[in-house]
This record gives sequence, C-alpha cells and structure tokens, in this order.
Amino acid sequence: MKEVEHELACALAEPDDEAIGPRASVPPAASPPEPGQARDGDTRWRRRAGAGAVVLGLLGLAYVFVWLPEQVEEHSAATGNEALEAAKADALRRLQLQQDEAALGEARVAAGRARDAFEARRSEIEAQSAAVWATEALAAARAQGDAAAQRHALEQFADARVGWEQGLAALDAIEASRPAALAAALAAGDAALSAGQSGAAARSFQLALSIDPGDAAAAKGLARAATLDQVFALLDQALRDERSGRIAEARDGYRRALAIDPSTAAAREALDRTGLRQASDAYAAAMSRGLAAMADGRAEEARSALEQARSIRPQSREVAEALAQLDRGQRAEGLQGLTARAEAAERAERWEEARLAWSEALGMEPTLEPAREGLDRVVPRVQLDAQVDGLLASPQRLWTEQGRTAARSAIASAADAPPPKDLLAAKAARLAALIDSAETPVRLRLESDGLTEVVIYRVGRMGVFERREVELLPGRYAVVGTRPGYRDVRREVEIPPGSVPEPVLVRCEEPI
Repeated sequence: MKEVEHELACALAEPDDEAIGPRASVPPAASPPEPGQARDGDTRWRRRAGAGAVVLGLLGLAYVFVWLPEQVEEHSAATGNEALEAAKADALRRLQLQQDEAALGEARVAAGRARDAFEARRSEIEAQSAAVWATEALAAARAQGDAAAQRHALEQFADARVGWEQGLAALDAIEASRPAALAAALAAGDAALSAGQSGAAARSFQLALSIDPGDAAAAKGLARAATLDQVFALLDQALRDERSGRIAEARDGYRRALAIDPSTAAAREALDRTGLRQASDAYAAAMSRGLAAMADGRAEEARSALEQARSIRPQSREVAEALAQLDRGQRAEGLQGLTARAEAAERAERWEEARLAWSEALGMEPTLEPAREGLDRVVPRVQLDAQVDGLLASPQRLWTEQGRTAARSAIASAADAPPPKDLLAAKAARLAALIDSAETPVRLRLESDGLTEVVIYRVGRMGVFERREVELLPGRYAVVGTRPGYRDVRREVEIPPGSVPEPVLVRCEEPI
C-alpha cells in the first residue's frame, strides 16, 4: 500500500494533459514535437501508465486475496469451492483486460510519435525536390509510410510504429545522399560540357540546382551550357585555320571562344599550342635572317635579327653561338679598321688620332701586340706635337729665356724624331724663326724733361735726359720715373719682335 501511495503521488504531481482510460485514444499531433518535448511526454506517459498498471494490479490482487476470501468465507456455506474458483478466474480476466488496455494505449502513443517524425522529415525532403534526384528512394519511403498508416488503422500500433521508423530511416538515408547526388550531377554536367553536349549539360546542372539551389558551380555550369554551342563553333573554325597554317586567324578564334567562356580548357590549351608554334616559326625566321645577314657582312642587321631570336628563346645555344661568332667577326673587323685608321693617321702625322685608334684597338683586344707597339710609337709624338704647337700658339713665351730654352729643346727633339716628320719639321722651323725674332733687339725711344730719373726694370738705370734711344729684346718692360718732391710715374711697354714701338714719355709733373 505504501508503494501504491508513492506511485499515486507521482502521478498526481504531473500535469493532467492526457486522458488515460481503457479506450482512451491519442490524436495525431499537428506538427512534430520538439526532441525535448517528446522525451518529456514519453516520461510522463510511462510514469502514469506504470503507476496505473501498478494500481490496477494491486487492486486486483487485493480483490483476489483480501476481499474475495472474505466474501468467500461469508458465502462459503452457500457457494462452495466452485463459486470460489469462478470468482478468482473472473478477477484475473478483468485484471488482464485492464493491463491489455494500458499496453494498447501506450503502443498507440508511440506509433503516433513515429508517424509525426516520419511526416515531418518527409515534408523536409520533398521541399528539397527529392522527387527529382531521389525518385525511387523517396517512393519506397512513401510506400513504407502508407503501409504503416494501414496497420495503424487496423490498430496494429506496434507494427505501424516499426514501419514509420523504417520509413524515417529511409528518409534520413536520402538526406545523407544529397552531397553525393550533387557531386554526381556536377560531374555529369562537366563531362557533357567537355563533350560539347549542351542539352545534357544543362539538364545535369539543373538537376544539381534542384538538389542545392545555391550551388555556385551548378549556376556557372548552367550559364556555360547556354553558350556551349557558340563556343564549340568558334573552336571548330579555329582548329580548321590552325590545320591550314593560318595561325594568326586560329589564335584569334581561340581568343574569342575564351572571351565567351573563360573556363574553356580546349581554347586555353589551343592558345598555348599555337603560341608555341608561332614562337617557333618566328624564331626560325629570325635565325634565318640573322645568319644570312652575317654571311653578307651586314653586321648590324644580323645582330638585330639574332637579338629578336634570343628574345623568343633566351636559353637557345644556337643564338648564343651565332652572336658570339658575330662578336668575333665584328671584333676582328673592328680591329682591322682601327689598325688601318691608326696607320693612316701616323702617315699623315695626326698623332692624337693615331693614339686614340691604337687605344681603342687595345681595349678590344688587350693582347694585340701591334696596338701596344703603335701606342709606344705615337705617344711621344703626341707629346712633342703638343709642346711645339703650344709654343707656336703662345709666342710671348719666347720673350723669356726660359721659354726660349724650352723651344730649343723641342726643336732638338723634332730633329731626332723618326719619320714621318715633314709637318713637325715645318713647325720646328717656324719655332726657330720665332726664337730668332725673340732674340733680335728692337730700338725704343724714351722722352723726358731732363729732371726725372728714369729706370727700366730688368734692364737698368737710364739717368736723367730729355731724349734717349735704347735697344731691348722683345718683351714686356716697366719704365719708372722719379723726381724729388713729385709723384712717381710708371709706364708699361710691350715690344713685339720686329716692331717699331712709339716713343715713351716718362716725366714727373705732379708735385707732392
């Protein structure tokens, strides 16, 4: 009785939202319960059903073993043992009937929950267009659900529950197959695109979009399928041009196809292929032009063509050897030209030009012995020419003893120089004549007042006079006059060789 009291207290503590009776039925839920709610409902029903079963069982036992014996004792005299056994059998039948009614109600509730879960999942799957991409599997799951509904109508609640649970498992399997179905549809679409089957590609990508409406790859593939026929027409024409040797036209067609569909691998591969062929043809043509120009001695034209070939194939050994050969030829030709120019400059006594030519030749070929010998030969003549030319350009330097000494040294060197030296000899003669003129005195007339003391610097004191003539070598002189009580006067006089200078007046006239 304590256990009965405990179970009844637990049952009364639960909210009374479901009727439990011998024939109570559970109406189907309008929508699938939440997982937490379903578990709570199960717990409450089982607890109540268990409590009810326990109560009924205990009441039945109490009736059989407590109340019934009392009644039997009261009526034993009248009924006897036969009545006692009949009463016991009737009580047991009633108890079994009550237990069966409770189990049936629990089975009905469980079947309803299974049905609700099945219907909810079926609605989700059908909303995902599973009838398109999982037609057979969905039909099988629906058939399982229909069979379960028929068993439920026959009150075969346990079998109905099993059928709906199996149908739910089939729907879960359909949902799990969505990624594989999507991948298969995309792969079929890509294969159809590669084969040029625009209709099949469109159907496959539409199927993929029905599986996953937001799939970017499917949307892109469907767009490509719409232009596939145009792209393949361009590819076919470009391929015909390529096979006919019209590479430029073929490449233009491949580019247009790629502009319509940038994902067309065939167009990209064809562009790479024709680009290599075009580059190979251009390389061969440039090499041919370069070698032909080298053979004809057109060095600059040959170098331009070979450089073009190298830009196409930077690692080409053939181009490197041809350029090296061209460099050697040009170097040899350049050395010959420089040698000829240097020798011609020597013969014409253009010593600076000869020095530059020999220096350039030695820069091109440091081991060229003729260039070394040429430099040893012309450098002293360059220096001697510069010295002589400098003296001839500045004859005033000869007005000094130091300048005349340098000029005589240059003349002596010119006399000892090896031929050719006609021009040098003529310049040395002119320099010698300038020396003679610089050493020939010129008569200078001085005028004064007989009171001024006159001095010519670097010559000497002239004294006091009114007129006086003096012979002086060409040059620049300072004539100074002094007189007590008067300011000094100074006259600068330049006497060129062979000149007749004007008289120089030297007179102190400004009193201090």
